[in-house]
Amino acid sequence: MNFNSTSGLFCFPLVDSATYIEYVVATYKAMLEGTDDGKMGKLIFGRVRADSVPIGGSCVIEHRRKIGKQFFEAKLLCNDEKIGSLYFGQQ
Repeated sequence: MNFNSTSGLFCFPLVDSATYIEYVVATYKAMLEGTDDGKMGKLIFGRVRADSVPIGGSCVIEHRRKIGKQFFEAKLLCNDEKIGSLYFGQQ
């Protein structure tokens, strides 16, 4: 898994015991925790919206924007195609 404060990349599947959703959530959470905004409060899981769940490939999570003071949105891509969005809230 490679990530910075604006994007994260992983090739799925990495381990048979982890699901795509687990990789997506862990990657975005790690990205946000590396930013000043992400350190301001406990990150709580919000919602994943996906048109499909990939069987495998190169998956990217791109931080899209901060909504208000405590909500974040990211775009999900797999094999260079947008497949959904991810939302995190903060407590």
